[in-house]
Amino acid sequence: MIPPDTINLIPADVVGTSRERAERWKRTLLPVLERLGSPLLSASECERIAVENSALHFSAAKCARHIRRIIKEVIRRDAGLKQFDRLHLYLEKNPPQIAKLAPAPDFADLMEATQGFTNPADPSTAEEANFLRKAWHSLQRLTLRGAPPKRAKAEMLEFLWQRMPWLSSSRRGLADKIARKFHHYEVGHGEAVQLLDGRAARGGERRREAFNADQTEHIIWHAARNCGGRVAQAMEDLLARADELALSGDFVEFLLTHRGTGSYVNRRLLDAVLPEVEMLAPYFLGKKALDDATAPLRRVYDKLPSMASVCADDFTMPVYCWLNDEAGQPILDARGRPVLTRGQVLLFQDVRSRKIIEWVLIPERNYTSLQIRTCMNRVCRQNGIPGVWYFENGIWKNSRAVKQTAPAHWSIARSVEETEFGWERLGVRFIHARRARSKPIEKIGDQMQRLMEGEPGYCGRDERRDCPEETKRAKLAVEAGRERPSVHFRSFDEWETRLGQIVQRYNSKAQGGRLQGATPDEAFETYWPHNDPPTPLDAGCWHLGAHLVRKFTVGNGGITFKIGKAHFSYFDENLSPFRNREVLAWFDPEQPESIAVTEPNDRLGKTACFVSRHNPVEFDATLRPDSPEAADYRRELKKQHGFNAYPKARYNSLKPKFQPTFRTVVVDRETAAMAEALQRGSDDKIAVMKEEDFAVRRIQDKARRLGQMPTELRDYSPETEAALDRRLKARRDAGKEIEEEP
Repeated sequence: MIPPDTINLIPADVVGTSRERAERWKRTLLPVLERLGSPLLSASECERIAVENSALHFSAAKCARHIRRIIKEVIRRDAGLKQFDRLHLYLEKNPPQIAKLAPAPDFADLMEATQGFTNPADPSTAEEANFLRKAWHSLQRLTLRGAPPKRAKAEMLEFLWQRMPWLSSSRRGLADKIARKFHHYEVGHGEAVQLLDGRAARGGERRREAFNADQTEHIIWHAARNCGGRVAQAMEDLLARADELALSGDFVEFLLTHRGTGSYVNRRLLDAVLPEVEMLAPYFLGKKALDDATAPLRRVYDKLPSMASVCADDFTMPVYCWLNDEAGQPILDARGRPVLTRGQVLLFQDVRSRKIIEWVLIPERNYTSLQIRTCMNRVCRQNGIPGVWYFENGIWKNSRAVKQTAPAHWSIARSVEETEFGWERLGVRFIHARRARSKPIEKIGDQMQRLMEGEPGYCGRDERRDCPEETKRAKLAVEAGRERPSVHFRSFDEWETRLGQIVQRYNSKAQGGRLQGATPDEAFETYWPHNDPPTPLDAGCWHLGAHLVRKFTVGNGGITFKIGKAHFSYFDENLSPFRNREVLAWFDPEQPESIAVTEPNDRLGKTACFVSRHNPVEFDATLRPDSPEAADYRRELKKQHGFNAYPKARYNSLKPKFQPTFRTVVVDRETAAMAEALQRGSDDKIAVMKEEDFAVRRIQDKARRLGQMPTELRDYSPETEAALDRRLKARRDAGKEIEEEP
């Protein structure tokens, strides 16, 4: 072995087998040598670890005695430096070295011949045959110069063994090969074809009789159908059930002939049946495996502009979060434990630019069609109506909101047919992918999950197999109530915010492939169809954004209904003409602040109008005139007055037309004079009462300003008003004195 005072590198002439063995010893002993002297590991523990490591890197575990001897030798060569990562410390004593080759002028033409090889280390069959032809001529040239034939042949064999290792793996094999090739060349009268490798010339020829097709097909079917593709198990099972399956004697003999001990199967039989077993396996596994075994089609996106096609799908992201209420506190399940969830994420992607144009995080395990439809509406309002909705099957195809049953008494925007017809009237088509790999958004989901690695609560792509131990322990601790969920996981709101940052990071990250180094944001703008831009979802197609429709009779409270525990009430001036009439209410949960209303038979939207939602007001809003609550109260009061505007206007317009008429009463002079006197006294009395009421309210207002209870003052008294005026004047004077102080 190389002494410790030599160079740190292994000489280049050490053969590869010695290098490889030194690498194995290094991987075996380095973890142990770095822990020598540690108080946590005893010497026996270190030896045990080294023995276990040797079983991994060698064909068999080394004994502890041999391990101790190697460790002692490595420590001696290290000479106290404790740099055990140097490879030469593990090299064996006197390692075999590559012999230094002397120049061979007699075979210079052979060295030149190898320079023309495509791969000098692995020449082709024709290149090898041409080289052997030149070697035969070089041997004849040496003999003609007077060299003894045996000596000339020995020198050539030595030259070939040292310089041309690709000719043979052993010296004896090289000598036999040269003798055989030269003999065939001489017998064949110098034909170069005699030097070609016969195996290459006979490639593809069947030299043995083919197996019986019925026998191999029986093995193929049984292995693929009943044994998971394992041929050895299939043959063993067929032998064990020969009587049950009524197998013929010839077939049983065939199985016994080609079935060995253990898992051995005749190699030629295995090569004949295994490819077909693997070929049939997807047909037994199901549609997904069959799709994966189908050749993919390459798609070209050069002529596709932005928003021409929008693809969407759902993803269960590999990150746990805990559900929180409005106050930020954990939501508990029936057992009082915090609810941890991965939720669902709906992603909408522009196919051309690969940009995520819309997304939503859903806390539940299952999403609904209304959530899909809401995202579709957002896409149309922000980026315009796409040319194609590219969805998968399942709920994306069969739902009645895109298409799911509405809440009680509601239906889905008239009918599926009319909804689809409405989209198609705007030039929109629905395409549903049959295979997962057909959806371009699948790759976007993969890239998004890569950006989530290292996030708190990350549980791996396949939680059963690659979930980090840290996440498992944290999940158990939170569910057992030992620790708060905020210690290890993000809340739902925090994860929603972080997810938005990850989406933004993805959209701003440069990509190769068809984006050619641009980011999805840049590509979305680059490929935007300025000559023919998409149309946003506006008033011309507002009904496509409405999820639900229901018939109502507008009562005194307007349109009122409940969905779940949420209460909705709508009335304003626009709904006033429909009082006590039946209408169709079109409701979009994404925009609950207003509801669309049409007449039941209006299919063209000529009577369409939008009605504002009534919002509850604070009970004491009127006591604080300048507060925001008071402003909300006045706004809702305006809606109420507007809702009554049409009936009031109709009453005022119809009242003069149908005012009743009466005969004039004719009385004598004394009766008329008495009536006039009584009326005049009544008017005077009413005026006095109004003046007293005004004075009482004036006194109550002054008492309120002084902090007294105004309800206690119900009668007017000049003395009381004068006393209140004096106290108010004294308070004003006191306030002026405070302001004048320096």
